[in-house]
Amino acid sequence: MQGMRGPHDLGGRKLGPIAIEQNEPVFHSDWERSVFGATICTIIKGAYTVDEFRSGIEQMDPHDYLAATYYEKWLFTMEYHLRRGGVLDRKDIAARLEAMRDGSAPPVRQGDDPELLKTIDWLIPNGASSRRDLPGKPRYRAGDRVRGRQVEAAPHTRIPLYCQGRTGVVERVHAAYPLPDRAVRHEAEQAEHL
Repeated sequence: MQGMRGPHDLGGRKLGPIAIEQNEPVFHSDWERSVFGATICTIIKGAYTVDEFRSGIEQMDPHDYLAATYYEKWLFTMEYHLRRGGVLDRKDIAARLEAMRDGSAPPVRQGDDPELLKTIDWLIPNGASSRRDLPGKPRYRAGDRVRGRQVEAAPHTRIPLYCQGRTGVVERVHAAYPLPDRAVRHEAEQAEHL
């Protein structure tokens, strides 16, 4: 098995036409808005990183992954990491779902963390960058021929399977960023130019 072979690694595959929803809203329902907000909050609070967020989605059962909506995948990875971190357990989740079904669930407590709200208000329009300034020049320049790394059985990599072992030409060089593959495994940071 090489690199990403899960259902999330679809690059280069012929899948047929993609239905595009005209004037698609950002959120189709309130629960999606809640999942978005809760995910941003749990990342800001350090429950997991953006790279771990992506890696968590890759843990979904392939059939569930292909059937899930965008925010169902977000909900899956948030729950996955909060359970791994000991913040939630399956019994608490099951009890809350049952209480929601029978109408006995108390309302969700609204947070009162002005610093968190201030961070979110800034983060949403501005984003967050993991850009790193590296000394020296980039390893490659525009026009250089390169070959994509072959990654054997990696649980998480940002090198899609269709690029692995293939040659190409560098079109442009961007700033340096930490390698998500290493970050998700909690290895020492290693930044490279894109």
